Amino acid sequence: MLNTSHVLGSVPHETPPGLIRFRCCRSPLHQHLSGNRSSCSPALVSQLAAITATLFDTGAQKHLRAAIDCAVGSWGPWSSCTSPCGVGSTERSRQVSVPPRNGGMPCPDLKQRRGCFGNNEICSSAKEVAKILPDSFKRNFKDPWRRPHMLLKEEKASYCVYMRLKQASAACKLKLWSAQLVRERLVCAECQSDAMSKSDRCGGDGLEGTRTFWSAASAVGCHGSWVRESSSKGCRCPSYSVLFV
Repeated sequence: MLNTSHVLGSVPHETPPGLIRFRCCRSPLHQHLSGNRSSCSPALVSQLAAITATLFDTGAQKHLRAAIDCAVGSWGPWSSCTSPCGVGSTERSRQVSVPPRNGGMPCPDLKQRRGCFGNNEICSSAKEVAKILPDSFKRNFKDPWRRPHMLLKEEKASYCVYMRLKQASAACKLKLWSAQLVRERLVCAECQSDAMSKSDRCGGDGLEGTRTFWSAASAVGCHGSWVRESSSKGCRCPSYSVLFV
């Protein structure tokens, strides 16, 4: 097989075939003027012609190959709001149907995002402020105002809600029980039958993954926020917990 590195000069990849120069084959006039009487054999000339044709075909195909621009499909539907209550975001996407080739136009954006405001049916619960007392206050809470609808309520099973404290005001440090309400502490809040509303739940018992607010009923100025992590039915919170009022 002919080694083209010995036959061809330094040929750039994009050099048109008409400009290719050979090291060994020169015109008779050039040989006479240079004193170099060497000449290429017919077989070598044939091989060089084949190499020239191959290089020409490759270059021509590259230059004549059409550029293909990127093509994309239609936008998909917008996703649901990331926040069930309040400010969040939503996004949509589209797929590439034809990728760009041969230097064609690149693909446009495949994702779009915009703001949204979640207003789920449960959002009213997120706006409630929980009223809490220490568990030592009274295990079976009795309505101090003796409201008729509270006196006639049937006994219902209590449930526990585990809340992660996110914020507590400085006034919480003024009382022993509320001083334990510190940031990032996991608190068990128990909802007993006497504190339940008509929906069989305590007001302000929170939403999982959503920050809600609480206020200490027996500590003036003590309030903060927390996030509900889990709940359990038919349970009793351990000592040094809190009760929903």
